[in-house]
Amino acid sequence: MASFANITINNNISAVDKSSPWLTGCIDYRTPSLSKSGIETLAELTDLRVSKIHGREPEILLLQQAYENNQRDYPGFVIIEGESGTGKSFLVSRALDELKKDRKICYMYGKFDLQRRVEPYSAIMAAFNDLSCKIVSQEDEKQLNSLRLMLKTEFGGQEKVLTNWNPNLDPLFHQKTIPESDIICESNLGLIEERNRLLFLLRKFIRVICQFYAPVFILFLDDLQWADTASLDVLESLTTDRHNKNLLVIGTERKHDREDIGTIMKNIQALGVSVDVIKLRDLNCSDLNHLLSDALRSEADHTSKLAEIVHRKTNGNPFFVMQFLHSLRDKKILTFNLSLVQWQWNDKLADELMQVTDNVSDLLRKMLLTLDLSEKLVLKVAACLGSRFSLRTLVIGLKSVHAVEQTLDVTNEKDIISTIESLILMGLLERLTTTDPQFRFVHDQILSSSYELIPSERKGFWNLAIGEALLEKDKEDYDAGYLFLATDLCNGGLSLIGNDVNKKDRIYHLNYRSGKKVSRYPPILSVYLARNSLLLL
Repeated sequence: MASFANITINNNISAVDKSSPWLTGCIDYRTPSLSKSGIETLAELTDLRVSKIHGREPEILLLQQAYENNQRDYPGFVIIEGESGTGKSFLVSRALDELKKDRKICYMYGKFDLQRRVEPYSAIMAAFNDLSCKIVSQEDEKQLNSLRLMLKTEFGGQEKVLTNWNPNLDPLFHQKTIPESDIICESNLGLIEERNRLLFLLRKFIRVICQFYAPVFILFLDDLQWADTASLDVLESLTTDRHNKNLLVIGTERKHDREDIGTIMKNIQALGVSVDVIKLRDLNCSDLNHLLSDALRSEADHTSKLAEIVHRKTNGNPFFVMQFLHSLRDKKILTFNLSLVQWQWNDKLADELMQVTDNVSDLLRKMLLTLDLSEKLVLKVAACLGSRFSLRTLVIGLKSVHAVEQTLDVTNEKDIISTIESLILMGLLERLTTTDPQFRFVHDQILSSSYELIPSERKGFWNLAIGEALLEKDKEDYDAGYLFLATDLCNGGLSLIGNDVNKKDRIYHLNYRSGKKVSRYPPILSVYLARNSLLLL
């Protein structure tokens, strides 16, 4: 089994003595409880993940200054720009870790997804789900009731609009969950008026949250280049709210040429909102050397030659660098010497490997091909579901693909969980929640490389099979996000249904239902209308 993040360890060796002079001061970053006793598990010691961020101190300082700025007239707004793999999300997470050292902070997080760009409010909805989960699980009943009172006072019954939009917000308004049939809020408003009402109420909601978590509350939106139109409207509404200076919005984005995002930014700035832009570059050779020194628990002088070799090929892209280290280890060019308790490598062989490595996508694909069949299958099906997926949808997807392709039978839930755990240990996936288990790809490059493992001529079959299985499993009992996912998957296999009238009719009505959900957003609605026009040919 290939390993991307951890070396497989002999079960008989569980820890190492830290009395070696080389180990002094080098290991404490991972396990403070074990460090006090002078012992660290070998699995921790041989983990290639770095202990801190490198070469980003000025950027972290800028984020901290944005957090502490109380002189602004509008919410704070910071955009972090950078190419894929430069560590934009990692930068924000580390900055938040620094802030949490001496104060209590609360933030909500949402990530936009390339494969779900037509789903309205995709990352916004995820961010509100994240917030609700954090508050309910972390605040005591007294604090929670205090927040409920603040919200009740502010909304005066209008909360039904928000809980209808996102039922996961209901625990923040009510001590007992209200049946969904009781929170449906009928509206006689026109589409534009209904949209404006929702934006206004979301503003009010965030104001209360910001007051509750004063002085600053953070909304972190990842991958803005894939934002849907509805989410951009929310972003503009929140960042231009003069009555909410306690809000700090942080967004990350790659280089893009989307006119709608440019227009939104111009509108925001025209109202006087200051948009701070942090441009993230690749690491220089010196910073890269410090990263390698950290990852390999070695002195910087010892890693300097390897740093020159790695920088020459990767240009200092942090994600590419770490994947290359994993490749060196899997090819036994980088090994951990148990007797010396240190990493060892061959600079000449590392340089030769660099000569045959084209780019990070090529490197990732080759590494993924070395995985077990079950691991590759789980990654391929998960990639069809997007950057974030649940165990429930993954199981459905695996069963549907097995039925169509007669693939390896990985449909037993215990086996699937075991495979996911292996992929987490390799650093390919990470767990988001334990109840109703949710997972996500560690990086978009891993997702896209996993999806490319599916033969081009079979992708449509996989998408259609998974989409139909999701619909068949839950019939009418699914939320908007589930509906959009199933619709997009089915549309991915439109060319395969031929003259099957029943399938055409089903997908036509599926697009119609999805279109109704986004009828207030013509650019998104047009996507579903265009797909239905294909079905009528």
